[in-house]
Amino acid sequence: MELVGRVHGPGPSGEILVKAERPWRYADGVKIVDRRGRTLGRVEAVIGPAAAPYLVVRTPDSKDPKGVGAKLVGTEVYVEAPEVEEGTGPQARPRKQGRPTGPRRP
Repeated sequence: MELVGRVHGPGPSGEILVKAERPWRYADGVKIVDRRGRTLGRVEAVIGPAAAPYLVVRTPDSKDPKGVGAKLVGTEVYVEAPEVEEGTGPQARPRKQGRPTGPRRP
């Protein structure tokens, strides 16, 4: 397990917001766990600055979705390191297609 950061609080739709302590280097969908190894949810999105982003973690099933994030504020969370094959680097998020950069052509 690798330390990700601390729970910042609940999100507007019942998800958990986690403030990462370092740049995020895994793909979306990675499982987030607490210190005991209990699953809190999976990373749905990464938002904010690249140096210290916020992770939007969707809980699997909760009857009180807004209460989960409030109860966990300040809790350290970890990522279960995915199995990486020998000789491959860390997983990367796919690049989104955007507007082309560079000089405009007339």
